[in-house]
Amino acid sequence: MKSTFIRSLAQMLICVMISSSAFSLGWQQKTNFTPGNRYGAFSFSIGQKGYVGSGVIQVGTSITLVNDFWEYDPILDSWTQKATLPSTGRIGAATFVVLNAGFVTTGYNLVTHLNDNWKYDTAMNTWQAMSVFPGGNRYTCASFNVSDYGFVGMGYATSCYSDFYRYNPISDTWTLIAPIPGTARQTAKGFSILDYGYVVGGANEAAFYNCKQLWRYDPIGDVWLQKTDYPGNGSHGLSAFVMNDEGYVGAGAFLSSGVNNVFDDFFKYDPSLDNWTSIPDFDGGIRQGTVSMTINNRGYVGLGSTLIYPQIDYKSDWWTFTDPTGIEDQNIDENDVIAYFDSNHNLNINLKSSLKTKTAVEVFDANGKMIRRSMFDANQQNLKIENRNLSHGMYSYAVYLSSEKLISGKVIYLNNQ
Repeated sequence: MKSTFIRSLAQMLICVMISSSAFSLGWQQKTNFTPGNRYGAFSFSIGQKGYVGSGVIQVGTSITLVNDFWEYDPILDSWTQKATLPSTGRIGAATFVVLNAGFVTTGYNLVTHLNDNWKYDTAMNTWQAMSVFPGGNRYTCASFNVSDYGFVGMGYATSCYSDFYRYNPISDTWTLIAPIPGTARQTAKGFSILDYGYVVGGANEAAFYNCKQLWRYDPIGDVWLQKTDYPGNGSHGLSAFVMNDEGYVGAGAFLSSGVNNVFDDFFKYDPSLDNWTSIPDFDGGIRQGTVSMTINNRGYVGLGSTLIYPQIDYKSDWWTFTDPTGIEDQNIDENDVIAYFDSNHNLNINLKSSLKTKTAVEVFDANGKMIRRSMFDANQQNLKIENRNLSHGMYSYAVYLSSEKLISGKVIYLNNQ
């Protein structure tokens, strides 16, 4: 059932669309990656779409490097080919998204390691060469983005690394930051939650060193802080995505001499409690070297291999995950959410108390760029988004319980407010 209402409050206009639908919990298989099997591809998501490119494909008992690039639409559950990266194909590239643009850097083209850096514009469907990664040629780096900066580090060339760099997309410059503590390693997985970056896992094949450590990076203090170790079996080639400001990590492999150890277990990390909780195993089966991402606050995992590279058993399946934890039926009406600009021009969003547990609010500007994502807690009566030179016009918001959108609306910031 859907309904729309318009309410006038002083100098404010709110339009709310309410819908109810059945929850789909756990793992769900979606349309396979259209080109077929793929390993070592790069991936990222921007706005409402996901993107996957390059990597190697399996042809019989051999592998072939490819350089295509595809967009995934979760609403249509379909794949569309986009502009090819105008450089050599690669595996193990690092990616991050800042200022609504996707960046792809480093990698390995099966002959040499790389340090080039490319920016993808979704609106124009074009690639642009940017300042190269200053750490030198390497692949299987860890990467994440916080605020309007990208972060890339670690990885492998002739040996493993522990250094890290920050990328500024405005000035197109890189800055060396504090190295991640611990043993140098590759194939660690990076993700970001609110104002922090996280790096988990990794391996050093030379010594068969498998790392289960989780490190949190504070970009303001340029400090790494060790958190609770990852409890899963794998550490090499993990999958990771973020929903409701919690990290989801799983699958991957454990390196050992002459043994193929690949897993399908998955865990959820709560940064507020610094603990891990087991969630349903990946329904695609054992897997490492996947692509993984978050689109519309839902996790997606697919592709990769059931064997450890360079052994080949590549996959093309594509899965999404909805966390059943905390999901319950909700009776939503127009009084459950009130959004308004106050006299200081700050955007306020009020929720009824019964919705606050595991509830998140996302706010977007007129161009669809997310300007804030915040979680409500049990003691919070009102979410206030301070006016940081917001321009007049239309803003939209969406309220989620776990990964399911409950309600969305729009607020106009009037010229005479």
